[in-house]
Amino acid sequence: MTTRRRSRQAFTLLELTVTIFLITLVVAFTLPQITSAMTLGNEQQAKASVNGAMDAIVAAYGRGGASRPWDTSQNPSRPQAPETSAALIRNQSPDVRVTPTSTDFSTGNNQVSASAYLITDAAGQTWWRVGVASWSGGSNPTCWIGWRDLDAPASSTAPNEAFYYLDLSSSFSDPTQWQPYCNGKVAARLPWIPPADPSQAATGRTWATPRLMDDPAVVISAYNSAN
Repeated sequence: MTTRRRSRQAFTLLELTVTIFLITLVVAFTLPQITSAMTLGNEQQAKASVNGAMDAIVAAYGRGGASRPWDTSQNPSRPQAPETSAALIRNQSPDVRVTPTSTDFSTGNNQVSASAYLITDAAGQTWWRVGVASWSGGSNPTCWIGWRDLDAPASSTAPNEAFYYLDLSSSFSDPTQWQPYCNGKVAARLPWIPPADPSQAATGRTWATPRLMDDPAVVISAYNSAN
């Protein structure tokens, strides 16, 4: 009986060891998949937040059309600034939260920071650029940025694109270093930078192929802009 009991105990211990080993394998395999799925979900939500905010701003600006009065209090006069308020954005995208000001950074993928910046080219032509930023959050966070030029003249002497999507994840090695830069002010003031590889000219045209902003000096310059 004692030998049989010991044999049964040894077999039970072996079963337990095998079970633990199998569970460890399953966890080791599925955990990265779960983490990856969560990261992707966070990124998709951040992009959707940027899209919702941008759509609201552009639609409101477009409704003014050619009848939009110019601000003649400035010299030279300039087109009226597009509205980037929380009330406007939430009216069209009620699930999107908006930071109190354009210098406050986004803290989550359902929150955006938005700003408008007046562009003046070498020929003295002016137009507004809108920038929206959203922080994806999670264990592998990214700052997703979109900017759009409104009524930029075709004859502009400044290189510009109608729209531009950027991924700031390569700018700083530690995400905590660049989260403060994930705001509307930076988004609107980041300059157009041609890709290093001419064959990648289409990057920045869609969320699937965003332009990687990997120069911290450019981001910091936009953040420190006095305007």
